[in-house]
Amino acid sequence: MAFGLGNLMIIKDVFQISLLRALLRPRPSPTHLPSAPPPLRLFPWPSPPLPSPRFPSAGVEVAGACAVSFQGRAISSVARADRRTMAEEVKEQVKDLMKATVLMRHPQQVQEIIRSLRKGGCNKLQVISDFDMTLTRFGFNGKRCPTSYNILDNSKLISEECQKKLKDLLHYYYPIEIDPNRTVKEKFPLMVEWWTKAHNLLCQQKIQKYQIAQIVRDSDAMLREGFETFFSTLYRSNIPLLIFSAGIGDILEEIIRQMNVFHPNIHVVSNYMDFDESFHFHQRISGASEEEDKF
Repeated sequence: MAFGLGNLMIIKDVFQISLLRALLRPRPSPTHLPSAPPPLRLFPWPSPPLPSPRFPSAGVEVAGACAVSFQGRAISSVARADRRTMAEEVKEQVKDLMKATVLMRHPQQVQEIIRSLRKGGCNKLQVISDFDMTLTRFGFNGKRCPTSYNILDNSKLISEECQKKLKDLLHYYYPIEIDPNRTVKEKFPLMVEWWTKAHNLLCQQKIQKYQIAQIVRDSDAMLREGFETFFSTLYRSNIPLLIFSAGIGDILEEIIRQMNVFHPNIHVVSNYMDFDESFHFHQRISGASEEEDKF
């Protein structure tokens, strides 16, 4: 929407008000110029009237995004100034990332990504994240933090015999999982074998649904530093947070819930525990089908 203000045409919602104020900054008025026009107010913003500017005899007109003198001499474009201001802010953000603890192969590309995100706005943004070791800490005070599977495997509700068998499976299969000399085709059946054996052991423990909360409380699970700001900012801005995890959905949801940041904008796609009629865990199922409408 455009609003005409004397000699000016201002395009609403395109330019920052600070830039408009800069454009309308008062100029010294020669004695031979006509009296000043009435004070200008940048309607519809509720700001006080600007000082009465005196324009040169040639005058200035702003049409669309470009300001051009009546004499045909092009002057600075407001839109261009807006882009410069955004670029400077982006550079400051990237500058904050230029620390010894942050490595970027292409800083210019990062700057462009940030600029594009700012330009697109909240309505075009959604955040997709893994959970274990992404939203949660990898370690704290020199100690490794648990994954969602570790939390269940190491719970006090799991018998010592079962825990020993689970650790034996871990020590045998994990080196295979990270072996760079094995192909995915070679690893796949072994990983299925590992998962099946561990799954059967956990089913024998007869874990009940209400015990999940206590299992999480007794664990060393921690979200990353600054998680409150991360989750609350996305929630206040109505930005969806989609969490994709190969872990246990019941566990990770409980972690987020106990941290008081499980907001309505969060959607989880993970492996969920299935409980029988007596609320005993007896198998895992994928929760992806229930969340297909979130994509």
